[in-house]
Amino acid sequence: MTVTCREVITRALRMLGVDGTEGSPAPTPHNSVVIGLRGLKGLYLQFVMSGRFGPIRNLSVDEATEAMENERISDISGSGVTITFPVTVEDTVYDPVQGAVSTEDRAPRDRSVIIIEGGSTYIYDEGQTVDPWCEIEALTLDSEAPLGARFDNYLCALLAVMIAPECQVRPSDEVKGFAQAGRAAFRMKPPIRVNAETAVLRGLARC
Repeated sequence: MTVTCREVITRALRMLGVDGTEGSPAPTPHNSVVIGLRGLKGLYLQFVMSGRFGPIRNLSVDEATEAMENERISDISGSGVTITFPVTVEDTVYDPVQGAVSTEDRAPRDRSVIIIEGGSTYIYDEGQTVDPWCEIEALTLDSEAPLGARFDNYLCALLAVMIAPECQVRPSDEVKGFAQAGRAAFRMKPPIRVNAETAVLRGLARC
């Protein structure tokens, strides 16, 4: 199932009772684009910049490079360099039984982010049907909404709360409750497997 930005915005406005309610016309272009789409992009960027998807590491490059999860990349070459996005990430794995170190490939972690200094912010959405690396600034009304297929209700409620002041309305307690639950849901990520020697784990347990 895919959910477009237009669908998220329409439902958010409906939650506020602004327009797009049952039996009413679709949201006006002003509410859809100026308020809704701008607000939705701002919501994603707010989550990224506040660290909700994890801390961001800064990296300066002067040659072509592949970005890694949760990096902010600055091009200091002065001529422009090619930055690619990872399809797979190589992890180092320690086998305590064999006492050996090996590597294994995995997909980037869901909700990882990459920021290209100068105006491009990407969120990795493993549920996307086309390209999992979604550029926030390039979203249109008909774009597939990042994280929308899995967090539809939460995303709509969060957007509704965000744009309510601009719409000059107050969200209901139910909508605010959904939004609060959504903030917690977006922070939760799948557990990261840690491979370390038993002695190391025991030492950490004593700390």
